[in-house]
Amino acid sequence: MSYYSERMAAYHITDAENTFKAESVESGRFISTWKFFTETDKGDIEIGYLTPSGCVAYYNHGNVQTRDFVRIRKANPGDGPKYIQAKGTEMMPFHTPAIIEAYKKKKELKTIYVVEGEFKAFCLSMMKQPTIGIGGIHNFKSADKTKMHPDIIDVIQTCKVQNVVLIFDKDCLEVKWEEGKDLSKRLNSFYVALNVFNELLKPYEVQLYFAHVSPKCNQKGIDDLLLESSNDTAAILRELQSFTSGMPDREYIYTYQISGLSSYKLKQIFGLSNVDDFCNMFVDEIKNHDFVYNGILYYTTEKTDKDGNTVLKAVRSWAGQEKHYIRVGTEYYKTIVEKAPNGQTELNLVQWSADTIKNDYSNPKEFIKLIPKYDAFTNIPENDPAKYQQTIRSTKDGYSSVLYNRYCPVSHEPQPGEWRTINTLLHHIFDYKNLRGESFYEMALDYLQMIYLHPTQHLPILCLVSREQATGKTTFLNLLRSIFKENMRILDSERISSKFNGSWAGKLIIGVDESFIDTDKPTVVNRLKMIATNSSIPIEKKGKEAGEVPNFAKLIMCSNDETNFLKIEIEDTRYWIIRVGSINPDTRDPHMAEKMETEIPAFLHYLKNRTMFYGEKTRLWFDPADYATDALKKIQERTGNVLWQNIMTVVRQQFEWQKHPQIRLDAKAIQTLMEMNKCKAVETRKIHYIMEDHHYKLQGSRWFTYALGYDSVNDQRIQGRVYEFDYMDFFTPAEWNDLMSEKQNPENEVF
Repeated sequence: MSYYSERMAAYHITDAENTFKAESVESGRFISTWKFFTETDKGDIEIGYLTPSGCVAYYNHGNVQTRDFVRIRKANPGDGPKYIQAKGTEMMPFHTPAIIEAYKKKKELKTIYVVEGEFKAFCLSMMKQPTIGIGGIHNFKSADKTKMHPDIIDVIQTCKVQNVVLIFDKDCLEVKWEEGKDLSKRLNSFYVALNVFNELLKPYEVQLYFAHVSPKCNQKGIDDLLLESSNDTAAILRELQSFTSGMPDREYIYTYQISGLSSYKLKQIFGLSNVDDFCNMFVDEIKNHDFVYNGILYYTTEKTDKDGNTVLKAVRSWAGQEKHYIRVGTEYYKTIVEKAPNGQTELNLVQWSADTIKNDYSNPKEFIKLIPKYDAFTNIPENDPAKYQQTIRSTKDGYSSVLYNRYCPVSHEPQPGEWRTINTLLHHIFDYKNLRGESFYEMALDYLQMIYLHPTQHLPILCLVSREQATGKTTFLNLLRSIFKENMRILDSERISSKFNGSWAGKLIIGVDESFIDTDKPTVVNRLKMIATNSSIPIEKKGKEAGEVPNFAKLIMCSNDETNFLKIEIEDTRYWIIRVGSINPDTRDPHMAEKMETEIPAFLHYLKNRTMFYGEKTRLWFDPADYATDALKKIQERTGNVLWQNIMTVVRQQFEWQKHPQIRLDAKAIQTLMEMNKCKAVETRKIHYIMEDHHYKLQGSRWFTYALGYDSVNDQRIQGRVYEFDYMDFFTPAEWNDLMSEKQNPENEVF
């Protein structure tokens, strides 16, 4: 028997009861074979909807088309929703035959019922009870969510309804204890639904009642009660139609008058007025447990009230909560679970005041005694779970201290396996070649192996650049974030440029995504160099004194600017620049991140047992020649030392003005010429430094001439310790010949 047939049989819905003479809005004709419930090709149940007047309900589809509004009850929903409907459509009330017939005849109805679910509503309708179904306890509102749905109001006004009864299942007043579960959350959802329903009905002259299946019953919903053969159907309907909450011997239905009640009184129905009422309402479920109510942990204790009765009182509990706090020195910290933009969660220590802790917990003196205490922070990286230590004990000269290790444990346990997806990403990024034509793939594995097994080793600043989109740069950062968890921070350019570095100082990896470092801010460029090579760095937080932390950060920068995202001087060997190509859209895997996550243990096992390809050559391990690239040369040529570029400009300018194959200039003359060109002011000693760096030797005192323009009238002849320049260092032979030809042809001179 199909799912459809089973449901029809269970509800005793015959073909005649299921069939309705409905009117089509589009054609204006009646459809005598229209059905409330039909079986789909997939074996699901399609539920048809009608308006109160018996017309087929529809929604707009596109600009001119309409579609019948239906909901689908899935036969096998699995982990997905049981009910689905067309995307973007609003919920509609489900009008049953009893409602439609009364509406069409404008028959007065003393009472109508509103119940969650189409089958429940249809079941009551077959019992001659005018019922409207809603597709969820909150789905009775208009499209703008500010009013009662106009169909419900139309029925109330047309049929001059006096009473509206909102019916919930038995479990609306049930709680099931689970450790850490907020027991008030689900109850509050039912309270909110009832309260909003009440508020939206207030403008209309009706009385609202709330009914639910009795906790004493074995059945959950009103339909289950009516379909159970052992139950007294007449008694169920009699209780449902009686609005006296004190009705003796109620067996099936509990009813409450809602109109006129305050929100506080409504909360009392669900045990939500205060935590003590909650305890005594659900005593059997929580008596032997710590429980969470409205986000706060409690336990219960027995008290005697003024009448001598034993009642439960709720007391804030802190069982196990002390593990969320530490005291370091004289300051308290709390471990907070934060959510990163990519959806991953991470733990972060946030300073917490002692007064706040005392306010949050009962018996605060006893609670604070349980908080672990440390003398100071330390930062000792260790990625092997078997060797990692959160608490470090340090002794010297008879003194002993207990230190809290800010480095977080890496939870992945290495184990043999395949890591094909990770390998694909690494090949895509690191098959780029150095100046010798060698692929960086093996160097990339060495780089990652060093981070994992020798985390204190300084390494080159890795820069992944590309003008193209969808290249995998951010995916690579997210992979490292998945491996090293809280020991990695992914920042933007603004945060790496800020002087406040408390969120990332001391981390193992610092990723800078979509980076652009202003070349006019040398302090930021110097900070990057410091991160790459210094054994410790200053740490500064807002409102806190600056300190210092051990530094072993690996800096990884990603940018869409291939030539100008960062100023790199010609002689700087810290940077490993790789140009990354885009991923072929035909081979792009939307589930790449999830697959790589599962492969991490196998990848770490490979790194742990792999032999390094490159030996140690420098303080950054690798020989700079091994990671020199065309991409690095382009950036250096574009952004190299600005002072040297300015000096080259004014020297070349002197050749053009003086038209001599050799010229002499001292530092003061160079400084003057740079100021004429509106270059940034610079001290003469820095000019000497940069000239020495570029192998220009300071000569003895000489007379020399320098020009202030093409007009020789402004030439200056002075004496000083000079640098000598030859035209061959600044011009190609062709350029120099062109320049000298201008000397022979005065008409080409610029006046």
